[in-house]
Amino acid sequence: MAEIVPGSTGGPHEERQDDDTTFFPVGEGFIAARTSYVDLLKGELLFGPDDPLFFRQKRIRGERGFTADGLSREFYERANPLNFAVQNAFENAQLPRFTPHSFRHMLAEFDSELELSPKQFKAWPMYLGHEHVMTTVYSYLQITESDKRDHIMELNALI
Repeated sequence: MAEIVPGSTGGPHEERQDDDTTFFPVGEGFIAARTSYVDLLKGELLFGPDDPLFFRQKRIRGERGFTADGLSREFYERANPLNFAVQNAFENAQLPRFTPHSFRHMLAEFDSELELSPKQFKAWPMYLGHEHVMTTVYSYLQITESDKRDHIMELNALI
C-alpha cells in the first residue's frame, strides 16, 4: 500500500523524497479512521504495498454505457478525478462540499491556532509541501484588521 508522504500525489511516477510518513497531529479520531480504512484495503480487499491508497473505480462497458464494477488498482493519473471523488463523497454524506485542497487549508489554519515553537512552526509548512514558511503564511493565514489589532494587544500584554 502506498503510504502518504508529505507533498506526494501517491502516483507510481513520483520518486519519494524520503520515507517520512508521520501524520499531522490532528487527533486520535483521524488516526483511527485512517487505520480502519487501511485495514479494510489490506485485509478484505487484499491491497498490497504497490497498490494506491486512494483507489479508482473500475468501470466496464454495459448495455447502457459504462457502469461501476468494483475497485481498480490503478493510480489516478491526474488530480481532477480524485478531487471530484472527494467532493462527491462529502456531498453524498450531506456535508458541505470539501476538496483535497481544503484539507491543506484546514491544516494551515489549525497550525495557526497552536502555540508552536519556532522550529515546530517551520516544520508544519514543510509537511504541507511548502519549502518556505511564508508560502503558508501568505496563502492560508488570513488576518483581518480586527485580528491584527487583537494580536498586537495580546503581544502588548506579554511585555
